[in-house]
Amino acid sequence: MKSNYRNLVGSICLCIGFIFSTSFGFEFTHPGGFNTREELDFIKQKVNAGEEPWKSAFDKLRTNRWGRMNYSHRAFRSVDCGSHNNPNRGCNEMVYDAMAAYNQALQWYITGDQKHADKAIKILNDWASTYRRNTDFNANLVASWATPWYVNAAEIIRYTGAGWSARDITQFESMVKRLYPYTHQGGMSNNGLQAQIEAQMAVGIFLNDKKIFDKAVSEWKKYTRTYIYMKKDGPLPNVGRREDLDRAWTRTKVFLEGMAQETCRDYGHSVLGIRSMIGAATMAYTQGVDLFALEKDRIAANIELTASWLMREQPVCDKICRGRGVDCTGRNNSPKMPNCSKRGWEVAYRHLHNRLGVPMPIAKRMIREVKVEDMSRWSNKPETLTAHGIPFDGVTPGPVVSIASPQNNAAFAEPADITITAEASTEEGSITRVEFFNGSTKLGESTNSPHTYTWSDVPAGNYSISAKATNSEGVSRTASVTVIVSEAKGPFTGEPVTLPGTIMAVEYDKGGQGVSYNDNTAQNRGAEQRNIDFRVDENVDIDNHPDEGYVIGWIADGEWVEYTVDVTEAGVYGLEFHVASLNGGGSIGLDVGGETLLSDVDVPQTGDWQSYATFIQNVNLNAGEQVWRINMESGGFNLHKIVARSEGTNVLGERTISAHTTKPRLLPYTESSRIFYLSREADWNVYSIQGARLSNGFGNMIDMSTFSRGMYMIKFEGKIERLMLR
Repeated sequence: MKSNYRNLVGSICLCIGFIFSTSFGFEFTHPGGFNTREELDFIKQKVNAGEEPWKSAFDKLRTNRWGRMNYSHRAFRSVDCGSHNNPNRGCNEMVYDAMAAYNQALQWYITGDQKHADKAIKILNDWASTYRRNTDFNANLVASWATPWYVNAAEIIRYTGAGWSARDITQFESMVKRLYPYTHQGGMSNNGLQAQIEAQMAVGIFLNDKKIFDKAVSEWKKYTRTYIYMKKDGPLPNVGRREDLDRAWTRTKVFLEGMAQETCRDYGHSVLGIRSMIGAATMAYTQGVDLFALEKDRIAANIELTASWLMREQPVCDKICRGRGVDCTGRNNSPKMPNCSKRGWEVAYRHLHNRLGVPMPIAKRMIREVKVEDMSRWSNKPETLTAHGIPFDGVTPGPVVSIASPQNNAAFAEPADITITAEASTEEGSITRVEFFNGSTKLGESTNSPHTYTWSDVPAGNYSISAKATNSEGVSRTASVTVIVSEAKGPFTGEPVTLPGTIMAVEYDKGGQGVSYNDNTAQNRGAEQRNIDFRVDENVDIDNHPDEGYVIGWIADGEWVEYTVDVTEAGVYGLEFHVASLNGGGSIGLDVGGETLLSDVDVPQTGDWQSYATFIQNVNLNAGEQVWRINMESGGFNLHKIVARSEGTNVLGERTISAHTTKPRLLPYTESSRIFYLSREADWNVYSIQGARLSNGFGNMIDMSTFSRGMYMIKFEGKIERLMLR
């Protein structure tokens, strides 16, 4: 967001509201920090009009310990802060005096009463003329807590005509420069690191230093992802400055979506980190850098998880924190979650919910229960006053809409009946309608909650379904999901695979996710990473075979595929599994008609993903059409094909030839001629891989010399062979 407000008030030496940085082309916005001038004007108008909740929030601001005119400050030359602030020489005063300066600066802007400006200036000047250093264990932490408060007070005083002299401003700039080293040095990796990043952001803005500001932005992007865990990070969190996960994530063994690095240390410390993270993102936003949008899902997940505990909507998982529960503070005899403070979330809610449209229903209930926020140590801002209801760029916040069902990437079989359910709410006015779309085509609309629409007889295909909510102010927001409608369950070619014969792994049945296959990822990685143009609209991951067509690759634990087969004669069959595995460790199973025939069969290591080997398992099969489910019990291998032979042996190479081998066989061919031969004359048909018949005849020669490259199927006497022409 870039402020264009230039109606600055004050003395001639302070008449420039926008200062250019040393980096050409970037313009810092002033006042900029926790609020812009437009936002301060909005707050001022609401308070002076006596509107709620701003009036009550302002009353709390002016009556708390930092807002009283009799507040007594004391500046220290050396601030000495040991572990747990022991010793504590000026540690509390440094932060509390900064909070008082900010409180008085806000009161000055809202009331126009010069006594509040003078109080803030007195605090800023006394500290700027006295302070020289921070020392001991908590030197960096205390300086980083204090710096954003001082800077945000100074931003308001400096750029709103409060009477702060140029000499005093220069003196305060020197203090900020003395504070800066404490905001980026040292090895803090927890809430202290988040406080340092917030402090760097403040320093960069006040000093108009683009290099410092950019460093803070870069560290925010990097370390937000190490402080809050998301499932997309993998089974374990990202590790930041501390490579030792056990040290970084104290007492944490089970990782829930939205957990903070210090959740299991105690809730109080984790909240310090999150508040600093939000404070830094807020200041960046006043300078046109939207960090909230980059990590909206991560921050919202933390707040919703926290709110679900605090509001007792779900219990704290007894497996996290090694069964100790979550302490509210780091003190002895601390109460346990959910008996912790609910304060401190309205700024984040304003950005994530009101501006970016992230559904946060539990956080909304929690914020309404708190009603009015007040500032408190060390980093809790007066959030109701400085965030509630403030429009973005003068635009009223729109409704929040989400699609409750179907889930994103949900799968259906054609013809599908898809019931779309949308949840919509708005801070301003009421929801007047929710419209449902397939792409740009309107399907229907709902004017009453619950908002639903059923789309009937949907054919196979991939669809983008959206719900557009409009409120009584005429503002609309849209949410979308993708759904996959697969062809009806059935064999890939339209005919069962005849056994004895070959099942090509990639020719699993039609039907889609949860019907004919289960794949743990919502995309075909082969289509994305290898540009493979085969079954690209399905989730099964397909890779190239070095010699013959395609394989199922990237196999993960618990995945499965189904094939419809027709066993010509009951008996014992030897199943040849053609596989490749770099490291081994995989296992496979087979269910037929709900009966388990194979389970926990080890897949051998072949040494390379493109080096294929065969292992054989015997099974006793009934005759007739049946559905096979190949279970990938443990992943880590590629599956090319399964050859079912009726001789039933576990020995490769030497087999007793059964009567079934008197049927014609397809003999090898030379690539130069592309002419195939059968072991004896028979009726034959050539099909495309999509099942279209391309050629047919009778005899023992099949001439495919005119065919283009690609995969084909040759069917003769009930048998199907797959061929790749190169």
